[in-house]
Amino acid sequence: MKHVPVTEEQRDLVRAVTSDIGKITTHARTLFNKLQSLVCNQEVSATLGVSVSHAVSTDDATKMGLNTPFGAVTIQLLPFVSDEGVLGRCIVSRKDVSASDKVSWVDIWSFCVTPTGTFFHEADSSAKARVIPTSSWDAGNDVHDLLLAIIFVAGRER
Repeated sequence: MKHVPVTEEQRDLVRAVTSDIGKITTHARTLFNKLQSLVCNQEVSATLGVSVSHAVSTDDATKMGLNTPFGAVTIQLLPFVSDEGVLGRCIVSRKDVSASDKVSWVDIWSFCVTPTGTFFHEADSSAKARVIPTSSWDAGNDVHDLLLAIIFVAGRER
């Protein structure tokens, strides 16, 4: 365990932690609901071979599950603090089964969300390259592209 001093600037990053996590959760829930609606579309479901395995609910708005042609995946929101402030990481995990039938969940991809609703890849955090531009959620194209990305990472060779 590292014992390093926490600066005043770092302490300031968590002054509104409850509000920030609430905003992040709201944005993630909106995204999860959009994904769920897209997957429930019969044409999309038939074409891409996807279905909802764990629906977003008011009791558990931070997780959803999908069945893909490559197996089951979950997407779960986990809040954290970085040098940029409070963020949320949406972790995509794939269900793997070993030769001895042991089930495990393997993290295969992630993206982040800010309290303002910007979704970005961690590798591009300085540029805040958007995974899902909130302005185009209504068009559905970006949500569809995210679904395709999730299916792709689920099918990547293990």
